[in-house]
Amino acid sequence: MFPTHSNRLETYNRLHETTNRPSAPQLSLFAPIAPITQKNTNEFWYASDIYNIAEARTNFPTIKTLPNFTTPVADLFNHVIPTEHRHTIGYKNFNKDYKLSRFACWKLLNEEKYDTFFTTYFMMPNAQFHEIEKIADNFLRVRFRNHVRNLMNQLNGMIKKSGDNYEEVKNSFYQDLFNIKYNTQEIKSAYQIPAGISLLDYMGLHALQMTYKILNATEKRFNNLDRWQTGVTKALLHEETIRAREDAEKQNGVLPERNIEHTVVQILNRQLKSITNEFIRKYQNEHIK
Repeated sequence: MFPTHSNRLETYNRLHETTNRPSAPQLSLFAPIAPITQKNTNEFWYASDIYNIAEARTNFPTIKTLPNFTTPVADLFNHVIPTEHRHTIGYKNFNKDYKLSRFACWKLLNEEKYDTFFTTYFMMPNAQFHEIEKIADNFLRVRFRNHVRNLMNQLNGMIKKSGDNYEEVKNSFYQDLFNIKYNTQEIKSAYQIPAGISLLDYMGLHALQMTYKILNATEKRFNNLDRWQTGVTKALLHEETIRAREDAEKQNGVLPERNIEHTVVQILNRQLKSITNEFIRKYQNEHIK
């Protein structure tokens, strides 16, 4: 997440335009956008504006590639139309610009390399800032849980290569992560996490981001070693965990023991899929004027 989301929301709202107005409306911060009830939509965003504020200089489809409607924009034929060039910075070398529907903006930005808050903004046309931020954080929580799952599999491989004991390494890691001297099952009991469910599934976004940082750094250091010896995986994890906790205290003070959620990530993922499917159902068949 970015620290200036409230400023970004104001910018996104300001760029929102409609064809039945003589000029772009200067929407105030948190101003809701009127819901679209007709099949033909009047609202749009200029591709050049999206290009400039999406921090997507390299990968975002350009004026030259948009008309081709290649993957992943093959289903956007009715959501992208050419218009007069607006001479914005990103597209100053081209003669045309494009109007993008809400669905097109979401579709083009619905990739991990783009700001999740920005993508979520287009999915929630009537939402206030705190609602968008909450859903964006939930998307990130699911994403980082998947990243951590993959890295935990890599950790299992490191433990095997170094000849360490899996349960010993895991217990030591969680003790360092939560700064308490209990084993994994005792930590789960303290947070009332049901048996059979991973502690990671109840971690909040900040805790998962920290865990990802720790595991990623540990894997890189492990792979750079000339040889592996017993205890090395445990030692590397310990060093990276201590470093990550110190960094977190300096940056935002949110440590894993203060970032355990009530909703397990699997339920959260189902809720987000429902929100996404409802958005697609409502907006994918609109035709931009």
